[in-house]
Amino acid sequence: MQRLTRMAALSALVLATPLVALASGDGDSSPWVDLALKGVNFLGLIALFWYLLRKAIPQALSDRKAGIAKELIGARESLEKAESELADFKGKVANLAQEIETLKVDFKREGELQRERIISEAKLAVETIGKNAAAAGEREGRKVIEELKSDAVRMALEAAEKIVAESYGDADQQKALTQTIEKIEGLQ
Repeated sequence: MQRLTRMAALSALVLATPLVALASGDGDSSPWVDLALKGVNFLGLIALFWYLLRKAIPQALSDRKAGIAKELIGARESLEKAESELADFKGKVANLAQEIETLKVDFKREGELQRERIISEAKLAVETIGKNAAAAGEREGRKVIEELKSDAVRMALEAAEKIVAESYGDADQQKALTQTIEKIEGLQ
């Protein structure tokens, strides 16, 4: 049935072709005939366009509608994503001042801890240096005392030798020698 309709429409177009030629001509025909020929020509063109474009136009319109719907969905998703990112950004900006204050407090606290650590290490170093200096001073003091004792003994010996040498003459030496010999003989 469809095929028959197509054939009839095509036949009507072929038969209307001479009418198209007459409608475009400059004859002595009456204006009514001229108008009727132009009307048939117009109806033939409409039928031809309808036949050729009856499937393409609805399909193009449907595709266009689907494309617009897809673009609207994409635009909504982009808008929602942008709004969520904006909300996140606003939240971060709102918390930024608080985070800065927190960082300042943390840095100050860390600085105080570092200062206390450095001071305690310095005190410990001072104590260690003091102990080492006291020990070194004590060692040096003992060394000086030992040297002084050694010098005093040496000087006393020198003085005693001098005194003995001056007060102990040859006669005293002879007498001491005799007494020693007598003691040794007495022991035998």
